[in-house]
This record gives sequence, structure tokens and C-alpha cells, in this order.
Amino acid sequence: NSTTLHHQWRDHLTIAAALATVVGESATAARLLGAATHEAYGLALPLPDGSYYRRMDETARQHLDADDYKMVSDTGRRMARAELRTEIDRLLTAVDHLPVPAAATHDPTRLTPREREVLQLLVDGRSNREIADTLYIGHRTATTHVTNILAKFGVETRAAAVTWAFQHDLI
Repeated sequence: NSTTLHHQWRDHLTIAAALATVVGESATAARLLGAATHEAYGLALPLPDGSYYRRMDETARQHLDADDYKMVSDTGRRMARAELRTEIDRLLTAVDHLPVPAAATHDPTRLTPREREVLQLLVDGRSNREIADTLYIGHRTATTHVTNILAKFGVETRAAAVTWAFQHDLI
């Protein structure tokens, strides 16, 4: 339904903003956070994981002066979806060309095959209920898989898990 699509789009924007934050692209992060905020408020959707969202916002504000932050964030609020997709594609291309530190290499046996399926659904912005329905498993089982992924990656949020997975070439 339409609300689910808007939730997923908001989540995609937030995940991309998390990635931009991690790689130090503060202006991109601010633009994507502005777009995610606009998407959320325009449809009375909640912002995703408030504490993580606030930390990303604070990080962007620390690296940009107040006027630049406002300008970039406002630009994100006004951008069309096609422009935002182009921005995300540019970010992913830039990240793809970053060197991966030797200590960050991934042990491919770290996730079970089911956890890999769940991770891909997290990347798609799916909720635990949607993951359960897609994989024909119980809601509690889906929640357990997500919790295990967060623990294995050493992160606290779904967005952070997706960012970690991108950084370690799992997706």
C-alpha cells in the first residue's frame, strides 16, 4: 500500500544518510536527512529510530556551519525522488571506490543463510512483520534474526546494520 511505500522510501533515505555520515559526506547526509524528514512529516510518519537519527543530524551539523547545514537540508526537502535517487547512486559509487581497511575484512561464515536473507530485507527497508511475512516465519523469529544481526555487527540500529553491511561488502 501507499503508506508502506512511503515508509520504505523514508527508510531508504535514512539508510543512505547513515552511509553518508559514516564516510564523512556531511552535506550529503544533511540533504538526505532533510528529504527523510520531509517525507516523514509530509505524511505524518514517525522519524526512524530517533536517537540514531539525532546522532546523524548532530554529526552533519558539527561538520557544516549553521547556514550551510540549513541550506543543504532545505535543498534535500525540496528534491524530487529522481534527484534523490541520483544522489544516492552517486554516494554508493563513491563508497564503492573507498578502500576497505584490512581489519574490516568480513568472514563470510559470520551470517547464516537465513540471516543473509533477513539482512537483504533490512536493506529493502522492511519491518520485522514484513520480514516474517516474506520469509514465511514467525514475527518473533524475524525479530530474533534482526537482533542477532545487530549483535554480530556490534551495532544498535537497523540503519547502522545496513551501513555496516555496505561497508563490509555483504550487500
